Parts: sequence; C-alpha cells; structure tokens
Amino acid sequence: MLKIAGGVFLGILGFFIVLNIPNWLAESREDSARSVIFHLTPDAVIAHCGKPISDQSETLPTNTPNDLLLTRDLSYKNDVGTVVLHFLNVSKEAGSKERFWSMNSMEDSLGVIRYDTYESKLNALPCLAGPK
Repeated sequence: MLKIAGGVFLGILGFFIVLNIPNWLAESREDSARSVIFHLTPDAVIAHCGKPISDQSETLPTNTPNDLLLTRDLSYKNDVGTVVLHFLNVSKEAGSKERFWSMNSMEDSLGVIRYDTYESKLNALPCLAGPK
C-alpha cells in the first residue's frame, strides 16, 4: 500500500513538473532579455551592433538650474525597416553629479511600431544580445 501511495505521489509530482516546464523556460528567457536590455548603453549597442545608420545627440534644458538632459538616438536597419533606440542620460539621484545611460524606448523610424517588451526588443534587433 505504501509503494502505491509513493508511486501515485511521484506520478503527480512528475506531471506537475512536466506541466510547468514551459512556464519556467519562458520566465528564464524573459529574465535574460530583461538583463540584456537593462544594461544597454549607447556604447554597448555600438559595440554589439556596429556603427548605426544614424547617431544623434541632443542636450536639453530642464527645470533644475545647472542641470541638462542628454539624449541620444541610434538607428539601425533590421529585417522590417529601421529601428530607433532612444537613450536618456540621467542622474542616479536628484542633485547627484553621477549619471548613467538608460534606454527610454525603442520603435521603428516612423513611430508606428513600438517595442515594449524585453523580448520584442531583442527580436527586433538580435545583435543587442551580443555575439553568439
């Protein structure tokens, strides 16, 4: 009787594991994509994807005295058309002199297609993940 109960338990456990493998794999892919996108800088994109077809920087005033907002847009060709990556150079904390680049958004050159998920960004421009 104990062997039967143990067998049933192992069967249910095995079924649960097999049923959840696709979810675990999807979460793993999303975590990996999130990590890649989170650490991107304009220089890292250029290192991974090569020279962009367009590289535009702009310095904008802010409401804070002696503080400027730096933006940088990189454009690359992909299978569908042109993808534009929009970066902002922001302070780590209010009033801090320490700054870092953050990818603000990614869209096609016409602004019609917006890549909102981490995976969609990597699918639109696979070179972002670095060398294979």
